[in-house]
Amino acid sequence: MKTIVYILIINLFVLMSIDYNIKYNFFSIVWALDKQIENELILINNKTLKNNYPETGPLVIKIEDAILIGLDNNRSLKIEKLKPKIQKTYENEEQGVFDPVISAKSSIKREVIENTSNLKTKDIDTEVNLSKFFATGTKLELKLNNEISDSNTIEDQEKIRTGISITQSLMQGFSKSVNLAKIQQARIDTFISQYQLRGFCETLVSNIEKACWDYILNQKQIEIFTDSLTFAENQLWEIKERIKVGKLPKIERYAAEAEVARRREALINAKNDFEISLLKLQRFLNFPKHAPWNRNITILDKPEIPDEGIENVDNHVVVALKWRPEIKQMNLQLKQGDIEIVKTKNGILPKLDLFINMGKSGYSQSFSSSIRDLEGQNYDISCGISFEYPVNRSGSKAIYKRAVLNKKLSEEALINLTQLIEFDVRTAYINVKRTREQITASAATLKYQKETLRAENEKFKVGKSTSLLVAQAQRDFVNSQISNIDSKIGYLKALIDFYHLEGSLLERRGVGVKP
Repeated sequence: MKTIVYILIINLFVLMSIDYNIKYNFFSIVWALDKQIENELILINNKTLKNNYPETGPLVIKIEDAILIGLDNNRSLKIEKLKPKIQKTYENEEQGVFDPVISAKSSIKREVIENTSNLKTKDIDTEVNLSKFFATGTKLELKLNNEISDSNTIEDQEKIRTGISITQSLMQGFSKSVNLAKIQQARIDTFISQYQLRGFCETLVSNIEKACWDYILNQKQIEIFTDSLTFAENQLWEIKERIKVGKLPKIERYAAEAEVARRREALINAKNDFEISLLKLQRFLNFPKHAPWNRNITILDKPEIPDEGIENVDNHVVVALKWRPEIKQMNLQLKQGDIEIVKTKNGILPKLDLFINMGKSGYSQSFSSSIRDLEGQNYDISCGISFEYPVNRSGSKAIYKRAVLNKKLSEEALINLTQLIEFDVRTAYINVKRTREQITASAATLKYQKETLRAENEKFKVGKSTSLLVAQAQRDFVNSQISNIDSKIGYLKALIDFYHLEGSLLERRGVGVKP
């Protein structure tokens, strides 16, 4: 009997060691992947973000400051940051399957039999169990039972029993990969939510930066339309003076007055666009208090064209296929599909369990004596197998088939996503080249429109042109000014979109790890 006890104890420690190693190895891999994802997610220095700008009054910042302020304050981002933490709780929930469980119960029974012996009995039964499920498909139970019998016809008796029960799955539920499947899937869901957070951050940074450039563009447009209005008003004053002295007919003033009205209208629209772009920028920065909608913002950056260009587009496609959050999410979903196939395939197998129950009992008239009696020869042991096999298994087969088809669907979706990502990057690359070429073209247009306006104005002064032609030349010059600044900012925004679609925007803006 002692030999059997020793063997069971040794097996118990072996099972616990195997279970520990399985879980340790699995969670070591998970931890390494977690650290990899953590490094790939945004790394923001909180000390840089806090107290780096005044809480009230006008705000004078650069675009890089606006990005950090937005990442620190944006309410939508605060919501997104909670999602991985919520998903993390599902991991802890699934890990609870392997937690030890302590249970206890106690009952009392009284029985009276009125006959010649007038039998009266009272039984008290108390039981404490400790059970644990292991990743190997093993369930271990340790039991302690105490029974007290009190009778008016026989001597009181007390029984103590200690027992151990081991149940090992031999078919369904035998594989450790099956028993750890739900934990793995929950962990992958957490990784997916983290990549979704990264994708949201990339979109937010892109929107903040483009909002800053739109704000700068609208400021420049106000300056251009203000100058054009001043020019038109001066032109109108000059025409009126020349009409007074009889050098021009009265009808010349109408074209000039119409041009002043047109320039004033354009300035009103420009101011409206500026106010809207300010609100949009304030929304992204989301100042936490002190009238956030009333703060004036000055962006110090100028629309200067960066010296570095974009090299071979194929290199950027490779980066996109490695760093885009969507591609990483899809790869993780493929891993989930593999796990689901393993899990559902296990459901098709029949249940075949091996069980061993063993116990030692002590009997006496008192609790202490019954404990000492455990050293005696009283014991019980049983072992056997249990078998369960659904006849049709249609439900399990359908679930398994669905898992296989979903895996195939994910594989096709990955191929399609790869093609879409490459299409996005190549399209954005073409747009970058187009906007870069427009800068040169618009600069040349601006140069010649300026000369045309100067020449037309000189001709008007000597009476060889009309106010209508001067106004037309002025409109063309203003449009070329707008086109020139718009082409520069359009190029900068095209670069933002390109790096966003490439998946490297966070790293290029200093809030992530360089790919």
